[in-house]
Amino acid sequence: MKYTTEAYKITCKTNLHVGSGDANFGVVDNLVQRDPITHFPIINASSLKGALRQHFSGNGKMVEYIFGADPTRNNSDAKAGAYRFFPADLLAYPIRKMDGDNPYQLITTQSIIDDIEAKGVALGIKKVDLGEWNTETLSSFNQEIKHLPVIARNQLENGESKNLWYEEVVPRESQFVFFVARPTNDKNDVYQEEWQTLNKETVQIGANASIGYGFCEIEKLQEKKKEDEPKSE
Repeated sequence: MKYTTEAYKITCKTNLHVGSGDANFGVVDNLVQRDPITHFPIINASSLKGALRQHFSGNGKMVEYIFGADPTRNNSDAKAGAYRFFPADLLAYPIRKMDGDNPYQLITTQSIIDDIEAKGVALGIKKVDLGEWNTETLSSFNQEIKHLPVIARNQLENGESKNLWYEEVVPRESQFVFFVARPTNDKNDVYQEEWQTLNKETVQIGANASIGYGFCEIEKLQEKKKEDEPKSE
C-alpha cells in the first residue's frame, strides 16, 4: 500500500510531561521521554497516537479507521489503524533572553534540522518547510537541554502533605515535529476533512491535564517548494 506523508509541528503552550516510565534513583522521580541516541526530549509515537486518539474520541468510526481498535479492550479480530504515526522529535527549545523585548528565544541546531528533514525525505516528503532559524552549535544546545526544569509536586490529604515528588517537564514554547503517513487514495478514508481540523487545534498530550500540563498547538507544515529553496551560487 502506498502512503502520503504529512508533517506537523507541536508548540507547547504549557509545560509538558510525557513520562518515560523509567525508574530513577536520583533527585528527580519522574523523567520525561528522551531519544535513546541524542538524549533530547521526544514524544514517543504511542504517547502521541494516544493523545490524538483521545482528541478525536467523539467520532467512533473515524477513530477506529485511523487509530485502530481501542487498546484497552481485548479484541483479537480488531484491525490496526490505517494511519502510521511517528515520534515527535524536538525542533526548538526556549532559553532565557537577557536583552530585547522577548523574555526568551528559541534555539535549535543545524543537525536537528537536518535529521528532521532527512526523516521527511525517507517518508516521502521532498523537503519539509521548517522555517528560518539562527542555529546554535551542538555543544551549546546540549548544555542547555541537559537539565530540564524540575517541578515539585505535593499530594495533600485533608490539607496535610502526604507525598512530595519531583518531575521533569519540557518547558512551554518548546517545539516538536512529527510525521503521519496515511493511505494514498484509499476509498475507505472518508475522514480527511475531519482529520484536517487538527491544524491549529489545541491538543492535550501527556500527563497532568488537571493542573494544566501538556496543552499544545498543532500546526500542519508544508512541503518546501522548489522555488522556495535557496539558489546555489
